[in-house]
Amino acid sequence: MENLLLNGTLSKGDGQFSGTGDIASDPSGEFIYVMDIDNNRVQKFHKNGEL
Repeated sequence: MENLLLNGTLSKGDGQFSGTGDIASDPSGEFIYVMDIDNNRVQKFHKNGEL
């Protein structure tokens, strides 16, 4: 397993978060899914950090 750093700011835009929850990856490890609780969404990132 690789270490991953996601750096987002507090807000509602793409790549921004408000109350992060669980984090998961797809089986290949290419994509990371971050639960953004207060914005009622899940954001999908490539493992290189791109949204």
